[in-house]
Amino acid sequence: MAYKSPKFRKSRIFESHITRIINRDFNMTITVNAKQQLNNCLCYIIDTISRLAMDIIRCSHRKTIYSKDITSVLCIQLWDEGSHLIPLFEDASNSILMFHENTLYTGSRSQKSGLTISPAICERIMRNYIHKSFNISSICPMYLASIIEGLLRRILICIDNKHTTRINIRDIELGIRLDNFLNKLFTRFKINFIGGGIIPFIHSLILEPKNNLQSKSIKAIRRYQTDSQCLILSKNAIKNTIKYIIHSINPSLKISHNIYPILHHFIEQYTIDIIRNANLIAVHANRIKLIGEDINIVNIIRSFDKTLNISDDLILDDSSSVSSHISKLSLSKMIPAS
Repeated sequence: MAYKSPKFRKSRIFESHITRIINRDFNMTITVNAKQQLNNCLCYIIDTISRLAMDIIRCSHRKTIYSKDITSVLCIQLWDEGSHLIPLFEDASNSILMFHENTLYTGSRSQKSGLTISPAICERIMRNYIHKSFNISSICPMYLASIIEGLLRRILICIDNKHTTRINIRDIELGIRLDNFLNKLFTRFKINFIGGGIIPFIHSLILEPKNNLQSKSIKAIRRYQTDSQCLILSKNAIKNTIKYIIHSINPSLKISHNIYPILHHFIEQYTIDIIRNANLIAVHANRIKLIGEDINIVNIIRSFDKTLNISDDLILDDSSSVSSHISKLSLSKMIPAS
């Protein structure tokens, strides 16, 4: 019986490289969930850079992607972070020089250029988003692999500054969001982590409690902000709602059970984003209470349906089950909804 090589699993593209860098350069370990999400994050960054580089060469009427196109993409996306991009570009150029110096020696491209991230895997991902009529220069995958490795090391350095010994998804979220450069990169590439939580923050207007009710609200805010694995909305309600929507679209369509928790996280994240922006409007109006008009203004600014009206009873009525869930989401984003 002929031997069949195991299939290449896309979900484990950079997982071994991440583990190798952590074990070699950092005195830490990493959870499986954090490693998987960090791996998917690096793959998505390569995908996004490849698509944008493809647009650049089409505009310039060329057929080959060069390292300067990768540089142009990052400079356009992070035009206000040039001081942080220059070290990445310098490290990538040094890797290319090392590769040319070791051309006569045998070994892979990653060994010759001194990289841990494999340029061959980066090239394979890039070719998934590039038409067959276009080409990739031999240096471009090494240049991109060096930039990806530089971003990964910066994330790990930000986490290492917290003196943690085991990296979880919460540590990755805080390490990225508290670094100005990484926060802008992940925000503009629209990358979120599932279960990463939020950055703890309480507005100064709320930190001056005037009565017992407000002091209890502050304690609840701090408790919800430190909990990153708590899904506040009812799982059964979310699951039934998703099933109803899917059935109304296509009755014969089925959905995997693994999709429900992912959609649940994104629904809560979407709700929290709306509440965060509505809270800014409330603070601007010198209020510490969130009302329905604040959310309506957010919907108008976001170019949502202007006919959508949210009554104050939906948020302020404690007898409503929806109100209690929204109130808990408000507490997780520093809003003492009463």
